[in-house]
Amino acid sequence: RPADDGGAKITNYVVERSDVKQPDVWIKVSAAVRKTTHKITKLNLGTTYCFRVRAQNMNGIGDALASEHVEARYPFDTPSAPGQPQVKDLTAETCRIIWTQPETDGGSEITGYIVEKKEKNSIRWERINRDLVQEMEYMVLDLEEGLEYSFRVCAVNKAGRGKASPQTKPT
Repeated sequence: RPADDGGAKITNYVVERSDVKQPDVWIKVSAAVRKTTHKITKLNLGTTYCFRVRAQNMNGIGDALASEHVEARYPFDTPSAPGQPQVKDLTAETCRIIWTQPETDGGSEITGYIVEKKEKNSIRWERINRDLVQEMEYMVLDLEEGLEYSFRVCAVNKAGRGKASPQTKPT
């Protein structure tokens, strides 16, 4: 509530938003807010906004009070990194990777895992599972005999892909 109501009871608040990349463009979110809180929907994830509120009464609309810059994001984070994977059941062309769950799911249920491999002398990590892995193990196929590989795992939730686990030693 403003400190001065202009001599008449406040009837509503006008709420507007602006993308900070276009600071002179204000879009009216609502002109009929009755309370001092309001849920704003249809924001673009990753976009930084500024919001402003103006009180209105029978005498007109007051000066705006602007917020700090706020990034639109989920109310949770990506998961932390899973435990370091271990290589099991190694053959010339396959191996099984196992790992432990992350310490935190970021506040949103883990929807699966991404498994990546890298040849010993490469700098590029390659995703090896098309669909998210639901268990904390994965059978790696089509390894090339004579090459050494490292593996790592990332957990995924609604906010996206979390940090990668520590990689395995080249195997």
